[in-house]
This record gives sequence, structure tokens and C-alpha cells, in this order.
Amino acid sequence: MWLYGMRDPAVLSVLADRERRSREAMAQALAQGFAARSVTPPAPVELLALIVHALDDGLSIQRVLSAGESPAGGVMDVVDLLMRSWTALARAGTPEATDPPASEGGATP
Repeated sequence: MWLYGMRDPAVLSVLADRERRSREAMAQALAQGFAARSVTPPAPVELLALIVHALDDGLSIQRVLSAGESPAGGVMDVVDLLMRSWTALARAGTPEATDPPASEGGATP
């Protein structure tokens, strides 16, 4: 779809809006998940939602290209794993959990 949108600005606008709303819904769901676990997210939920969204896009491609090799649970299993990991990171209270990500080209400790 996005290739079609690249050729048609009106379609691109519709796709961009759909993607934005999807990320907003994911950010809201993540915020609710962290609240239910009584933890502060280890990064802004908007960034975490973008990560989940990008993984979903990539997993969709993998399901098409490697149908027999892709896990059955797909993105829901990934979201569960990420939520457990992010929750553990938030509960650990490590400085890395609250520091902003290093800028591109910047060194990480």
C-alpha cells in the first residue's frame, strides 16, 4: 500500500493518518498495560508504540515470505515479550531506563 501511496499524495495522506491512529492506539494500550502493572514505562509510550508498530510491519513481511517458518502467535507474542521485558526494566529502576536514547552517531556507554 505504501508504494501506491508514494505515487499518489492523496492516498499517502490517508495511509499516514491510518498509521498515526494505529500508533496512538498502541501507545494508549501500552500505557494501560504499564498502569495495570503499576510501573512507569521505561521510555515514552509513543516510542514504544513505534517499536511495536515497526515490528508488526516486519513480521507481516516475514509471514508472507516465510509462512512456514513464522511463529503462529505473531505480533501478540512479541508484544507480550516486550511488555514483560519493559516491565522488568522499569521495575529495575536502572539509569538506562530513564535516560533518553543516545542520538544517532553518539556513543552509548
